[in-house]
Amino acid sequence: MIETAFTALNKRQTALADLLHKKGFITIDELLEYFGITPQTIRRDLNLLASSGIIIRHHGRVESSSTTENTSYQSLNILNLAAKGSIAGELVKTLLNTVALFINIGTTTETITHALLNHKALNIVKNNIHVATILLAK
Repeated sequence: MIETAFTALNKRQTALADLLHKKGFITIDELLEYFGITPQTIRRDLNLLASSGIIIRHHGRVESSSTTENTSYQSLNILNLAAKGSIAGELVKTLLNTVALFINIGTTTETITHALLNHKALNIVKNNIHVATILLAK
């Protein structure tokens, strides 16, 4: 897994965040029934998602963060991290050394950049300051 300064979401937490983004809001009781977990587990998951700015907690229910506001970089960076790592792993398996790549803006492309650090003689064009910072190690 790619190392970050933030905690990666597990599959259940990612599914919870995705469900909230689809539905907009949901009650705690619905979440307990949907995931079949204890109140303590859902409380820990919701606290993590709320502290990351992914959701907003209310008494008895939670809602997705507003889609009219920008999601923080820190939240985007940890959201779906396992899926991003999987994408990066599959992509780097297909790339030969000495290819040229254009890496655009996005947290998925940053995860891919981490996975590319073991390739040799890549020509990378980037417009992402985070990608440039990752590549400084090389």
